[in-house]
Amino acid sequence: MDATEYHERRRFANTPFGEIAYVERGSGPVALFLHGYPLNGYQWREIIERLSDVRRCIAVDLMSAGYTRTALDQDVSYPAQARMIAAFLDALNIEQVDLVGNDSGSAVSQIFAARHARRLRSLALTNSVVHDQWPPPALVWLVDAARVGIYKTRLKRLLGDLEQFRANLRHVFEHPERLTDETLRTYYEPFVASEVSGQNLERFIISIEARHTVEIETLLKELCVPTLILWGTGLLAQSDDPRRARGHRTSRCQGLVSGRIPRVRQRKTAGALETRRPEWRFVMTGMLFGHRHDGIVSLTCRRAKRARHRLRDHTAATACRHWFAASARKIRSVERETRWR
Repeated sequence: MDATEYHERRRFANTPFGEIAYVERGSGPVALFLHGYPLNGYQWREIIERLSDVRRCIAVDLMSAGYTRTALDQDVSYPAQARMIAAFLDALNIEQVDLVGNDSGSAVSQIFAARHARRLRSLALTNSVVHDQWPPPALVWLVDAARVGIYKTRLKRLLGDLEQFRANLRHVFEHPERLTDETLRTYYEPFVASEVSGQNLERFIISIEARHTVEIETLLKELCVPTLILWGTGLLAQSDDPRRARGHRTSRCQGLVSGRIPRVRQRKTAGALETRRPEWRFVMTGMLFGHRHDGIVSLTCRRAKRARHRLRDHTAATACRHWFAASARKIRSVERETRWR
């Protein structure tokens, strides 16, 4: 899906939080995809295309991002974003979803899962923020620039020189040279399309606070939803020192799987993640290595010999496809066991 088709397919859902922009493909059970900052639903264009045969895939633009229309007096914090997602699903008459979140979109996903667990069939977090381990040190300057009101001006200036812009994106993209002019403009131009969108952008950046995920730790420990964690180790923004980046990424991942998401731990011998719940026990593919290119995480699984669904050199779309099928089988198994009790 190129930018032209993406724009043509865009729809808006009227909610108390504003007009929420989204693009959808396919039919069947709904899978909802939440992007990270500073992107929008266009991040998921290839994923939703490839999964459209098994899911009704919806890629939404969060408030203060992409083409969603939000008023200046609207709360755009992470808890408000999660409440917006609930209202968005209500507007589309959707009861349950497979929720997939990336980067800061994973924070919204975790808050939504904690507050609206019954609306989830499954949860997948990719390169997720976790607990008190965000924002990463390399991006603290971003929050400071937004707080003093200069980030939107800087972003507008960078859009005037796309080559320089690409060079400045090396801390979040492994291969920024692969970003076409069209992709850059689709991601970033909505942020500076008007004075209101620029102010909303800075309000959203200022709202980045780890307390939002710390506050839901107790609720997450009670979450009984099949959960998959995909971790692409090519992302360098997690550490201000590239020499320490791998260790920092590993510690963040371990923090996520060893208590923040309930009963999910890293199983080093198998190179996989294993869930231990009263309702089910099953192995999820874990130690996933890959790289983020232009907002799409491509993943490879190493040493997952005991994983029930093996992934080798597959894309994130294939990872999601396997995950949707595996979680659905497990839910049906749990339902059968419950009926026999």
